[in-house]
Amino acid sequence: KDIIFKLYDVPDGGAALFTETIGVQPATDGTFSVKIGSVTPLDSALFAQQLYLGIAVSGEAEMVPRTQLTPTPCNPPETL
Repeated sequence: KDIIFKLYDVPDGGAALFTETIGVQPATDGTFSVKIGSVTPLDSALFAQQLYLGIAVSGEAEMVPRTQLTPTPCNPPETL
């Protein structure tokens, strides 16, 4: 399935600041993993503002509500 990811600076309406389409093959339970920016490079300056993620699957309407992105620390994985 093709999934379209868009980043906005508003929770609804507005124009997308970033758009990327990624083809995914969901696992049997329907889950999948993607790295946004792996197809279309992201400009780090984009993250100097509040962003909202819009997602649409295979040409369907964008899901609502958009997800507000929040910063989280990025820790390296633990070694066992």
